[in-house]
Amino acid sequence: RSPDISVLVQNRNGKETQIVLYKRSDNPNNYFGWIEGQNELLTIQTFVIDKYLKTLEDLLGSPS
Repeated sequence: RSPDISVLVQNRNGKETQIVLYKRSDNPNNYFGWIEGQNELLTIQTFVIDKYLKTLEDLLGSPS
């Protein structure tokens, strides 16, 4: 299935890394996913990642 979230992160040296995340149906407070090129499973808490995410409404504004 397609990831629920895909994040491109750039470090201070300019290296970019793709992180893909999926919502956990068993625990809505967490996501699971991978860093591209690594085979280690990640668990990321919603309250940590949510402050970095934007919705379509954040980007386009609320419909009038």
